[in-house]
Amino acid sequence: MNEQIKFKDTEIGMIPEDWDVKYLGDVSSKIVDCSHARKPEFIDKSELIFLEVSNIGEDGFLDLSERKFINKSDFDAWTKRLLPKYQDVILTKTGRVGAAAQIPENIKCCIGRNQVIVRANRDILDLNFLLAYFMSPNFRRELSRLELSGTILQSLHVKYFPNIRVPFPSLEEQRGIGKQFMDISKKAKLLQKQNKTLEAIGQAIFKHWFVDFEFPNEEGKPYKSSGGEMVDSELGGIPKGWEVKVILEVADVVDCLHRKKPNQSELGKLLLQVYNIGPHGLLDLNKKFFVSDEDYNLWTKNIELKEGDCLLTNAGLTGAIAQVPFGFTAGIGRNITAVRAKLISPYYLVTYLFSKYGQEEIEKNIDHGTIFNSLNVKGIRKIKLLIPENSIMDKFNKIIKPLRKLMENNLYEEYTLSQIRDSLLPKLMSGKIRVPVEVE
Repeated sequence: MNEQIKFKDTEIGMIPEDWDVKYLGDVSSKIVDCSHARKPEFIDKSELIFLEVSNIGEDGFLDLSERKFINKSDFDAWTKRLLPKYQDVILTKTGRVGAAAQIPENIKCCIGRNQVIVRANRDILDLNFLLAYFMSPNFRRELSRLELSGTILQSLHVKYFPNIRVPFPSLEEQRGIGKQFMDISKKAKLLQKQNKTLEAIGQAIFKHWFVDFEFPNEEGKPYKSSGGEMVDSELGGIPKGWEVKVILEVADVVDCLHRKKPNQSELGKLLLQVYNIGPHGLLDLNKKFFVSDEDYNLWTKNIELKEGDCLLTNAGLTGAIAQVPFGFTAGIGRNITAVRAKLISPYYLVTYLFSKYGQEEIEKNIDHGTIFNSLNVKGIRKIKLLIPENSIMDKFNKIIKPLRKLMENNLYEEYTLSQIRDSLLPKLMSGKIRVPVEVE
């Protein structure tokens, strides 16, 4: 704590003497509940987006990877109370109570069920500062004091939102805090976008080589369109000399330990959980489950992960895939299976599993239950792989390995930025770290 700053005790804790505490209702121009109309019929394509709770990302941004579209009459009905505009903040009322995201530029959207729009009074409240506050643990503590209803699914009634207390520095300092938060968040988001692009490039190359069979032949020409010989297989026509094998013929498939989940430790060794299997075939280490050395030794007696190992989830996020990066070791917890390539490239393996072939094979071997689906080890061992000639696999490996390495580096940098942001936010929101204020 900076000793030059004088603090005062308030109902939300210690804050600088020159700050105030305000109610959200006093610093917002509008706090508007969602419509309670009948859920609209979705259409295939439109410029009008119907936002659901699942579209509220974990990072303060909307996740529009899966979006729903509606027609103009439904859109008008669902925006009758308020049409969301750029930099409004959406908060969720149910499930992930208090999840927040800011409306980006150049989209037309309405909020669906269980959401609230908060529009800042721009004369006194910085838009990015408001979002930063909603992303901070200070806001989570504020939510914990408000009455939550529902025994199974907790929810926060819209009537409580105006009573949320907000630490309130000067508008100039708000802008400084908001800028620091957004600078870090946008850098992390850019890395996410880069990884999505890199994954798309990898899959495009895979499709060109191993679905369209237009890999370069010995003369450097596209194989199939240059008259390359094709033969029948259980996966359809494939180049002569290629094979179809089950995964067990080219890799070790190792099940997790079927024991009671061990106790979590504050420090120790890492045991991966299903929630660590992130997007784009990468690990998500924002949450870490540490265990004691004794438990770790027990849970790694079948396998301790190393670079290149592929992971598939058995339940929960059924069939999700990730690859272990360079310099990483861990154990696998429940509902995760490890696949260690032996006779093929691990980078070919992970790209294959994400391809049309791999996804069809995974889906074929999922047990579809009445309550939940599962992909057990027996099913994983039945997955069929297209095995090209070694020379083709080696050429592909030289292209795809650098892409995967760049994705891993981006993920590590994104994780580092998220850690910096998460450690910085509570200090910024309590005034323990002050940002320079620009004097005009």
